[in-house]
Amino acid sequence: MKYITMDKKLLLVLIITNSLINITNTKNLQCSNNILINVGLLSTKASSLNNNDNNSRYRSNISKEDREKYEQIIDLKKSFSASMDLDSENFCPEKDNYFSRLNHVTLIFFLISLIPLVFIILYLILRFLLKKCTGPKKSTDINRFYRNSTWALSIILTLTLFILFTIILANSVKTNNAVKKTFDRASELIANNDKLYGEISETINFYKESNLTTPDNELMESFKTNINKYVEVTKEHTDEIKKNDDNRNVGMILLYVYYLIVMILVFVFFFLKWKIGEGTLFILLLFTVPAMLIFEGYNSKYFFFYSDLCGAINGALYNNQFPVAGQSLGYYYNCFDKQTKAELYGIRFSLYKIGMESDDDIHKSARNKYNSLNKKELSPQLNCQLVTEIVPKIEAEFCKDNLERIYDMLKLMSWLIFFTLIYAICVRRLENLIWKKKNEIESMIENLESIY
Repeated sequence: MKYITMDKKLLLVLIITNSLINITNTKNLQCSNNILINVGLLSTKASSLNNNDNNSRYRSNISKEDREKYEQIIDLKKSFSASMDLDSENFCPEKDNYFSRLNHVTLIFFLISLIPLVFIILYLILRFLLKKCTGPKKSTDINRFYRNSTWALSIILTLTLFILFTIILANSVKTNNAVKKTFDRASELIANNDKLYGEISETINFYKESNLTTPDNELMESFKTNINKYVEVTKEHTDEIKKNDDNRNVGMILLYVYYLIVMILVFVFFFLKWKIGEGTLFILLLFTVPAMLIFEGYNSKYFFFYSDLCGAINGALYNNQFPVAGQSLGYYYNCFDKQTKAELYGIRFSLYKIGMESDDDIHKSARNKYNSLNKKELSPQLNCQLVTEIVPKIEAEFCKDNLERIYDMLKLMSWLIFFTLIYAICVRRLENLIWKKKNEIESMIENLESIY
């Protein structure tokens, strides 16, 4: 009894010490990752906080060249953030103002879109209300060169827009698939935590059947509540990333379909000699330019977010910035919080202590049961295997290629906006060709009527 009492006192001291360590850490934490590790009670293997210990936790699966490649995109994002008056150093998705800053990117593009929008409205006023900017006044003003150059330009621009947007869509789909693959795997690893309580309960039942002392029921219930909350929150945040990227990708697919429909209708209306339809497409394409600017701002938001996420991944891998529960990268993937981890240490300590009390067959069986549980479940969880597996995987399967894909997508969208404006002008020329053809037909009918 004296031995057990001393063990309880020792456990209490360790828990209090752990709490003080975590409180101290919390006071020093800002939004970005901190080199102090929120590990709860420190095990022998996890007690070192130096770089060598961090390097032993992670095994990066990419080459130095690939690493430098995506780091350049992260640095580029930081320069963009500085020019847009955004905080480029802090990645804090746990705070509402972080996503407000991301929406600020879309707002900037919206303000830029007002410039072409004003010119479009002025043009429409001049053309339809003041009867200015109406194009050729006579059919004879539209000569063969005008017709041939319009046709050549129409075909070239149609192919250009189709190829350009196909490349953009391919990058978007590849990025979306990478998000699903990477974070689905993360979800699978998180789901393994659901088994943890069941495995512990199975071992405790074995202890009970052997008439051995087991951890306190209140401790087990508290741990069960905390572990369920941990799994639920982590899954929710992971699904958040996948759902948001699905929305982005669906928007890109819908826009692609819109472009295809417009390009097909441009030629259909021309061959049907439907001047009003062609003119409507011209106006629609004009308004597509500012709309595309806003949509590019929407996609830029994801470029900033993924750059921040990969920056945090990079910091965890190479700068000893291990994820802290609920903060920065730890908002998505982290070790158990201090309370859950302290409870798990308490459960492990109790199971281990009972198995070591005697060398009889019952206690030996309990020790074997504990050793199996400790090897398969407890040690990996206490050493934060979830994070050490997920972080390198996100770097290899997402950051390595997809930051560059998203950046290329934004660059190509800028060209797409420019060519859309040129294409709109080309459609206006096709409208003039329809007008000329209709005038020629009407003149021919008038001449025939005058003869007969």
